[in-house]
Amino acid sequence: PAQVVAGQGFTLQLTGVRFCSQSTVQFNGTPLPATFISATRIDAAIPGTLTTNLVGNVPVRVQNADVGACLAPSGFSNTVNWN
Repeated sequence: PAQVVAGQGFTLQLTGVRFCSQSTVQFNGTPLPATFISATRIDAAIPGTLTTNLVGNVPVRVQNADVGACLAPSGFSNTVNWN
């Protein structure tokens, strides 16, 4: 979304490559489950409790439990700042 009202949740759509059904999203360091859409898209429901006191950039990254099949060898995607 272009804007988020503090205290309200939203769905964050992430696009990339090599996503898996076991991918999770870290939003500002908080791990959240992801909905697998395809190998190039996952969605994450960001609860309102995580949007209450946001200031500036918020780091977002994807993690996979099965490192071999998906993302980079570290198991994490690159981190992207969401603002």
